[in-house]
Amino acid sequence: MPTSYYTNTAKGGSTNISSNVFSQIAYDSLVEGANKDYVNDISLTLPRGKKNVQVEIVKNKVSIKVFVSAYKEGNANKALQALQQKIYDDIYEATEISNVKVDLSVLTFVDKK
Repeated sequence: MPTSYYTNTAKGGSTNISSNVFSQIAYDSLVEGANKDYVNDISLTLPRGKKNVQVEIVKNKVSIKVFVSAYKEGNANKALQALQQKIYDDIYEATEISNVKVDLSVLTFVDKK
């Protein structure tokens, strides 16, 4: 069930941003990084039933959990640090919201095909 980030505007209105928006921005950033800069380090393929991005909004605090698989021969630490910053930056650029926490986790290690 989607939740929203709620904020008042300077002109007396309000803005609601759905968790789906945060999820899509994070996923797009992840795909871009995984397919461009870190193609030899991480994979978006996950165990069955797992999603790459989960978003939770509690008391206007956005928590984003991102899951990937890492190639055994790659540099997962470097890739995860860079992608964490990229996702945060992309969300801030699109929404101007800085109250966002991005956590990346490796679910499994795989051999490069």
